Amino acid sequence: MVAPGADRASGREALAFTTRHLSKLPGAAVRIGWIWPFTLTNSPARPCIPSMGDALRSMGKPEEAMPYYKRALSTRIDLFGEQHEYTVAVLGGYGDAAYDAEQYELAIETYKRALQGRTQEAGGENTDTIGWLLNSLGNAHYNQGTYEPARQYYQRAVQVFQEVSGEDSTDTALALYNLG
Repeated sequence: MVAPGADRASGREALAFTTRHLSKLPGAAVRIGWIWPFTLTNSPARPCIPSMGDALRSMGKPEEAMPYYKRALSTRIDLFGEQHEYTVAVLGGYGDAAYDAEQYELAIETYKRALQGRTQEAGGENTDTIGWLLNSLGNAHYNQGTYEPARQYYQRAVQVFQEVSGEDSTDTALALYNLG
């Protein structure tokens, strides 16, 4: 996921690089939904530059990014399944793009899928990713005007961050701030 307020210049550079070199990459790279140069492992798990969706989103073009996330998501599900960390990462990016586009229902649905997949993959253990997905669900509900679910997600995010990162972490502080 790209952090809010990410440097838009670096997004433009990544998009230009990706577009320039897209034709040189193997078809599998495009089908998987990530653009990456070959590494020693030749693995789609370690992309070296952002996907087209990430690049477009960081440029403030979430509507243009969404088809790339959707395409990558379909392929990731086919290759790895719904619960795999690679699929969850694309779900998170897709949810963030929907959120940025103010499509809060889609963001909520996508974040819930990512949360379910990450929770099952982690075997019920809390992780910082689970905390961030809960926080993102709270934000989407809050901006949609559904405040009670937002409060519940923020409370859960606080609990997860306290467990994973500690009482005094910046993650816990942000979730507490969102809780009000």
